[in-house]
Amino acid sequence: MTHIYMQLSSDVALSSAKWLLILDTNSSLDELFSKVNIPFDCEFLVAHPEGVKVVLTELYRVGPTLPLQKFQIGEWSSRGDIRGSTSGLERRNKLQGLILKTGVLDASLTKITKTSNHKPIEVGGFFGDIWNILQQTLLFQSDFYKSVDNTYGTGTRNDSYGVVDMVVRNEVHVAPVDLYWTTERASVLDFITPIRRVRLGRMAYLSASYSIMLLVLVAACPDVPTSWSSRMVYLTVYLCGVVVMTSYSASLISHITTHVYKLPFANFQEFLSDGTYRLGVLPFSGTAMYFMNSTNTMLQEVYKNHIAPLGLDRPKSEYEILQNVCVRPKYATVLSTLIFQSLKNKLNCTILSVPDAFFEATMTMGIQKGSPYLKILKHTYVNNYISFFVLIFYWLSPFT
Repeated sequence: MTHIYMQLSSDVALSSAKWLLILDTNSSLDELFSKVNIPFDCEFLVAHPEGVKVVLTELYRVGPTLPLQKFQIGEWSSRGDIRGSTSGLERRNKLQGLILKTGVLDASLTKITKTSNHKPIEVGGFFGDIWNILQQTLLFQSDFYKSVDNTYGTGTRNDSYGVVDMVVRNEVHVAPVDLYWTTERASVLDFITPIRRVRLGRMAYLSASYSIMLLVLVAACPDVPTSWSSRMVYLTVYLCGVVVMTSYSASLISHITTHVYKLPFANFQEFLSDGTYRLGVLPFSGTAMYFMNSTNTMLQEVYKNHIAPLGLDRPKSEYEILQNVCVRPKYATVLSTLIFQSLKNKLNCTILSVPDAFFEATMTMGIQKGSPYLKILKHTYVNNYISFFVLIFYWLSPFT
């Protein structure tokens, strides 16, 4: 009978239906299903006799090579009594050391914090910390693989080798990085759960140049002048220096606190009309995909004229983009507020946000289409929301 179950599991997607198998003999479930893979998210129940009662047992495997899991969820007796148990996700609340192939990249919100033989073994950052909590809660392990070109990827292009493409090509099972929830990506992979709603705005660099005055005061002489005329000269020099320095300091502070910058453009249309600014975005990123797939003609023009022609001049990281904004003339970018806040303290320039040039997006993590672990990961995130809320507060507190 075992070979029948093996044939069934290989020919049919067991997770696509709910199963009830009724046995008329007290057979060993371990022997019957020793070589049958019942996926983690499959509802497979076996009703089998045990003495004077019929027992309802749930069967599943955490992974294809891991031991068969059995859980008695109910029983019927000759007296008509029916006993039940807890819900499925409460019973299947651990992954028992399962090793998940995990795609990562080294970016602002997902960081590779430790490597061994050029292979990532630990991650951190905002999304990396969330993944570590999920890993500790569900008791699974991550086998990390870094994206070849350290990009997010699209999953739909042959020239893209980001973490999304690794999931689509079955090189990894999950990508716990800061992905934007886009229609194109949703067609090739599943999203675990919405994690953070962010605003992506355009940042323009405006430099304020100040004339710095260097005051050289007369050094004290080893011999103090004795004549009143000489003393008056020294006193006059010192007093003039104090007055000039005080006046300059007051003027500088007033300039910094009251100066109003005139932005070169206020929205995407004015940006297009200006035509002199370059726009830096990461290749194969959610931001680039938003412009490329937008139904708005104006945003499509932004992609066509300012993103697609970048070629080999495409930046490699968000930090490089912001550095370009600082040092390159007429350079702008579209970046999420969360990423910008995490990097702004590393910059040596003032970057201003253009108020009417933005769009909103949802950040999430990606996983293979139809993954048996999608529900448990989503369930665990929701049930541990307090822990994740504290983590989110920790990451955002310096910026609010």
